[in-house]
Amino acid sequence: MYLKPLFIAGLLLLVGCDTLPSKQTNFLVLEPQKTFDSTPLRHYPDLSIGLGPIRLNDILDRPQVVTHIDSNRVRLDDFQHWAGGLEDNIYRVLQQNLMALLGTDRVTPYPWPRYRKLDYQVGLDILRFDGAPGGEAHLLGLWNLLDGEGRTEYLVKKFDIVEPVEGTGYAKLAAALSRTLGRLSEDIAATIEARLNKREGTTTQ
Repeated sequence: MYLKPLFIAGLLLLVGCDTLPSKQTNFLVLEPQKTFDSTPLRHYPDLSIGLGPIRLNDILDRPQVVTHIDSNRVRLDDFQHWAGGLEDNIYRVLQQNLMALLGTDRVTPYPWPRYRKLDYQVGLDILRFDGAPGGEAHLLGLWNLLDGEGRTEYLVKKFDIVEPVEGTGYAKLAAALSRTLGRLSEDIAATIEARLNKREGTTTQ
C-alpha cells in the first residue's frame, strides 16, 4: 500500500529529469581577415603556394576548444568545440588570408595533387593556439618556407603572437585567435614577396 505512492513519485521524478533542458554544445569557427594592415595588397596571379602540412601540438589536436588557465594548466571545454576540427579551420583561414594578401587563387592546402606545380611550400608547427575569454589569445609555433618541390628549405621562422580578447564569450576568443592567424599570414606573405623581389632582382642583373 505504501510502495505505490513512492513508485509514482519516483516515476514522476524520472520524467521530470528527462524534460529538463540539457546544455548544448557550441561549435565555433575561425574567420579570415577582412582587412589587413599591409597596404597595398600584393598581386601575383601566377604565384602557386602549397600550404602545409600543418602539424598541431597533441594538446590542440582534439574537438574541444583549449583555454589557458595558467602556466601549468589548460582546460578542455566539453561544450565548446571547433566546427569541422581545428586543423581544417586553420587551413581554411590561412588559405583565404594568403590568397587575399598575395593576389593569387593558387594557394593549395596539403595534400595537393601531384600535377600541381608549386613555386613555394609553407609548413607550420603550431605549439600553442589557446587563450581565455576576457584575457588574451596566443599563437605560438614555427613556420618554414621551401621551394616548390620541397627539397630546399629557405628559412625557418618562429612566431609568437598575442591578441586581446575583446569580450568574455568563447566567440570573442575565436575572433581573437582568428586575428592571430591574420598577423601570421601577413608575415608569411611579406616574406614570400621579399623572396620574389630578390629573385626578380637577381634575374634582371
